Amino acid sequence: MKYKSWLSALLIGVLTVMIGGCATSAPFELQILLDKQPYKLVTMKEIKTMPVESFIKDGKVESGPSITTLLQFAGIQTYSKIEVMNKAYELVEFTSEQNLNQLILDITNRGNVKLASEFIPKKNWMKDITTIAVTTHP
Repeated sequence: MKYKSWLSALLIGVLTVMIGGCATSAPFELQILLDKQPYKLVTMKEIKTMPVESFIKDGKVESGPSITTLLQFAGIQTYSKIEVMNKAYELVEFTSEQNLNQLILDITNRGNVKLASEFIPKKNWMKDITTIAVTTHP
């Protein structure tokens, strides 16, 4: 009888692991739009290979590539406006006059990125970035 209950517990454990493994989320991708058209998908692996900017905020190191670095990686040299969007469809806009080197895509422990800057209050940082829309003309 102990053998049957041990075997049942083992089978339930294996099924639980199999079902849990199937429920994993898709790998992170950041969509770049150029003049409202899909332009490039950037993976987390690619983001991790980019040069990193870092700063300390509230005793924690925040680090990741700057928006400028991301645009250079994508081959975008000029722009008039950048819009950063997240999963909640929130939007923040920057113009070519602003210093995008001070805005970084901080890699989170959840496997995505947030928009962070030492010059923006932490409560205003945008989490779960999904899309960066670049407009090249005014």
